[in-house]
Amino acid sequence: MKKRIFCIICSAFLLLCGSLPTCADSYDKELAGTSFIDRLVFFGESTTTHLRVRSTLRPEQVWANASGTARLDSTLASRPILDANGLSITPIEAAKKDLPDYIVLSFGLNGIMDFSRDPSDYLSKYQKLISAFSSASPNTKFLIQSIYPVAREELQTAWHFSASPEEINRKISQLNLHLQDFCKTLSHSDFVDTSCNLTDENGFLRAELTTDGIHLNEQAYRIILNCLIEYGKTKV
Repeated sequence: MKKRIFCIICSAFLLLCGSLPTCADSYDKELAGTSFIDRLVFFGESTTTHLRVRSTLRPEQVWANASGTARLDSTLASRPILDANGLSITPIEAAKKDLPDYIVLSFGLNGIMDFSRDPSDYLSKYQKLISAFSSASPNTKFLIQSIYPVAREELQTAWHFSASPEEINRKISQLNLHLQDFCKTLSHSDFVDTSCNLTDENGFLRAELTTDGIHLNEQAYRIILNCLIEYGKTKV
């Protein structure tokens, strides 16, 4: 009974949580239909979790844990997430059960300072995550998204970093370059620049695309999903 109540509470939290190709500013679900976009499963930080409530993706396409976010580390694939019905399952179990065509991964902002201190160690955690999923679902391909920029200082409502938004964005740009090179070493992974239309002329997250300076709104997710649709047109 307690477990069921816990799952219900966690599901409610996820519903309430706020927190390359040329991209278009609109996402046409009918265009995607049952094609490429519906073959994707998303796993990442809070900006990925929010796809459950700020996009037209099916809930089961977004893997999310009870906290509504995740931090990339060597044990992440074995820690519980909640499926679309609020039931506990690990990402490895979900991959083995669903055998997704593609898993879209988006990690980096939560660990941006760790990356800055030791890029090779950070990328090795990505490698371990992909290896764990590949063991569970050998035919799955992986799309690693670019890390989204943060907005300028005056738009930040709850800044938790020791560095300024300008410095964080510089580190994000460095990580994106490393991720792009990292994907070139893997036969079943591609880097996709889903940040292509999110930035302003100074490299900040555009003001009209954010809820708090870091997290994204519905318009931003339409842009991101269109980037993936454009990528899919080159692959299918």
